[in-house]
Amino acid sequence: INEDGGWVTPFFLHRTVPTTMFAGYRNIWRTTNIRATPASAVTWQAISTGETNTVIALDQSPANLDVIYAVRSGAIKRTDNANAAPASVTWTTCALPASLTPNDLKADYTDPNKVYCVVDARVFKSTDKGTSWTEISGSLPNLEINCLALDKNGNEAIYIGNQTGVWYRDATLSDWVLFSYGLA
Repeated sequence: INEDGGWVTPFFLHRTVPTTMFAGYRNIWRTTNIRATPASAVTWQAISTGETNTVIALDQSPANLDVIYAVRSGAIKRTDNANAAPASVTWTTCALPASLTPNDLKADYTDPNKVYCVVDARVFKSTDKGTSWTEISGSLPNLEINCLALDKNGNEAIYIGNQTGVWYRDATLSDWVLFSYGLA
């Protein structure tokens, strides 16, 4: 890979093909032989082009393995054909929630149209692959949210982490609850 990435460069293994890995530098890169030995035999191909900002967050939809989201400063982009030949992969610009850049983004486990993100002290949900966003922050404290995790066994179960601890919400709750008791 011949371009810069973030201090912590986001990457992930394909969810069902353990020899395939995606990494977000300025562009999104894919390898289909991540387990090659020696390591110098691993070959990477860019599946996006022309980007100037490094990737902040990168996620593959568990519900549709062809969907990948990439967050950069001032932009969210999505591909619906991430596993196609590198030159054939196309990217769509998504809306920014509240015109702000997310810190983290996660695609829903069961619905390929749902995606969640955190921006500053706010949480957003999209039901149309990032075309529009609805804020679901409720009464969370006005503190920077550092991370977001989804529970694949829950009913839209979301965990977020901020300076006060871990907070939880699912489809059965009307607001967030503190989930920090007993954590290390």
